[in-house]
Parts: sequence; structure tokens; C-alpha cells
Amino acid sequence: EERIESFHRKDCKKYLRRFKERAGTGFGERFAHAPLEARDMLEKMLCFYPEARISVGQAFEHELFHGIRDPAKEILAPNIICLD
Repeated sequence: EERIESFHRKDCKKYLRRFKERAGTGFGERFAHAPLEARDMLEKMLCFYPEARISVGQAFEHELFHGIRDPAKEILAPNIICLD
């Protein structure tokens, strides 16, 4: 109930209350062929509750990107980039 209250819209809360809460099964069974790091990243990115999801910064630091990402080659945009 506390997590449902974290949603801002009343219609969203009403809709979610129609369902019983149930534990997820994780990505292990469905994506057994995928590397553990990839499954972990998916699980953290696709968490149902927004406040529990991994942030962009945390995602970039995830072990999935070790050896791929080179922060020294990255640049920061001076402003927010809007893709229309």
C-alpha cells in the first residue's frame, strides 16, 4: 500500500489496488542464456516502482559496462538535450 501511495495520479492508484501484490520471479528463468550482469541490469532498470529503479548514473557505473565504457572519452552537454 505504501508503494502505491508513491504514485501521484489517483487513477493510477485506483487501478493498482485492483490487483493483489505478488512477488516477481526475476529474469533468471526467462533469460537464463543471458550473462548474469545483463540480467541484473535489466532487473534494476525495469523495476515496477520508479523510486526503486536504477538511475542513469548508477547504470553507467554498473559492472555490465566495465571494460566497455571509457569515461575519459565522454563529454557533458552544456544544456539538456531535447529530442523532438
